[in-house]
Amino acid sequence: MELTKNILEIIYYLTAGPLLVYIAIKGLKQIKVAKENSRTNNKREAFKSAAEQCGVFADKIVPLAQGLRNEKQTFFEKFDVSFTEKGFKIKPKGEITEEEIENLNKSSYLTDLTNALEGFSVYFISGVAAEKVGYITTGKGYCEVIKMLMPVIGLEFKKGHYKNLMLLFFEWNNRLEKEKLELEKKEIEKKLNNKGEGLQINPIGTKK
Repeated sequence: MELTKNILEIIYYLTAGPLLVYIAIKGLKQIKVAKENSRTNNKREAFKSAAEQCGVFADKIVPLAQGLRNEKQTFFEKFDVSFTEKGFKIKPKGEITEEEIENLNKSSYLTDLTNALEGFSVYFISGVAAEKVGYITTGKGYCEVIKMLMPVIGLEFKKGHYKNLMLLFFEWNNRLEKEKLELEKKEIEKKLNNKGEGLQINPIGTKK
């Protein structure tokens, strides 16, 4: 009986170490798989959310922007707006009448449009929606609408409003500008290459 006990103890000590290592490795693999599954699910949800917000842009924001344009608000035409990498400047370029301000306040689209743009932006700035998907689908149109609204949005932004909207605008507008410059660079390089090396004229007596 004592011999059997000793043998069992020896077997336990010989197998316990490898067994614990095996269990630990198995557990780590399961944790790794769980993390990968979680990342995959999060990515899937981010793409899904981006697709939904692109739908919101097409179905809600675009019609609101078009409605505002159809109102022919002359208020926006009274300002020059310029952008830097991280900021903007708004300068009046004409006299703003009380009628223009009154017409702007009566707009059926302005408030709904700016609020919709801010809500749209939150999804991408927070990372809930895949930002690159949103940019590819709506980036150019989004920036065009923001530029049109800057005489109003810029003033409100300085008061602490529309922070998500402006953060997304600068991110996407800078990216658009960079892509534009890269395209121009390629066009210039293409023209230079097409010019060739030109005529090679060697000084008299130097040509071999």
